[in-house]
Amino acid sequence: MGFFLGLFLTLGWLAAHAPAAALQPDPRLAQLQKFFKKYNCPVGKLAPSFLRAADQYRIDWRILPSIALVESGGGRRYRRNNIFGWANGRVGFKSIDRSIYLVADKLANSKYYRGKSLQGVLATYNPVPGYVETVQRVMAELSVPPRSIAFAD
Repeated sequence: MGFFLGLFLTLGWLAAHAPAAALQPDPRLAQLQKFFKKYNCPVGKLAPSFLRAADQYRIDWRILPSIALVESGGGRRYRRNNIFGWANGRVGFKSIDRSIYLVADKLANSKYYRGKSLQGVLATYNPVPGYVETVQRVMAELSVPPRSIAFAD
């Protein structure tokens, strides 16, 4: 009985002293969901996976959704769960969710991408002229902070 009381008190203390940021919803999630909805992207329901993968592999959270939008219309046109056009679309995945984590891992850790600038990563990903600029324009759209509410005096 004492163990459970101690655990309960410890958890209560941790919750009371947790950083405020940890208790706040991630503002990127609402922004990403709005983005996917704007473009009628079926992968919108996977917005949390995009963010978790980006955080896990320490990549820019905007890159995977942007590539997915450019390559497959955000999941409107793809084959074999490959919404990123990975390996020129020749590779299939067990699920779209798994593709998100695999591509995030490759962008972060593969010798082909590691240590490159954003432009270098995108040019390696797809060397077609204009591709880098196209993905960067989509990423810039996700960079715009959500509108704040102005209060009248």
